[in-house]
Amino acid sequence: MSALTRHRRWAALIATTTLMAGGLVALSNGAANANDEQLPSGSLVEDFSYPDGKADPGITLTRGDGNLLRVDCELSETQIKAVSLDDRGAKHDYCFELRGAHGFVEMVLVGAFQVWADEAHTVTAHYTVEGESATKTVQPNELEGIGIGESRDAATLLELRV
Repeated sequence: MSALTRHRRWAALIATTTLMAGGLVALSNGAANANDEQLPSGSLVEDFSYPDGKADPGITLTRGDGNLLRVDCELSETQIKAVSLDDRGAKHDYCFELRGAHGFVEMVLVGAFQVWADEAHTVTAHYTVEGESATKTVQPNELEGIGIGESRDAATLLELRV
């Protein structure tokens, strides 16, 4: 075997090994990218999911921009509020505070029948009644009925937007 043939075989072996190693790196990077959807909790990538969205019985907060936040209802303050009836007929108030010029929060609030706007903002409520989508605009410091509150069947409130 000549020296030139040996050099060509070594070159082919090195090239093949390099390509295989590159392929393994590409495969491992692909596997890492598949898991990128599960970002660490300290990540700066916004997915608009609502933290502890199921922590409050009766309402599930699913997404939001962080500017319309669920807060405790204060008797002395005018707040953005959604009111619902549970399956036993008990009334529940869910209050929200706007922190910024605008905001939204998506939710699932079954049995919603009223939406209140605070004294400074117009609120848009998106909801369904028997699977049919509807939207109601609530003027500042006003109350609007939805679902049962507008003489229809029970509503599921899906979003509040300011």
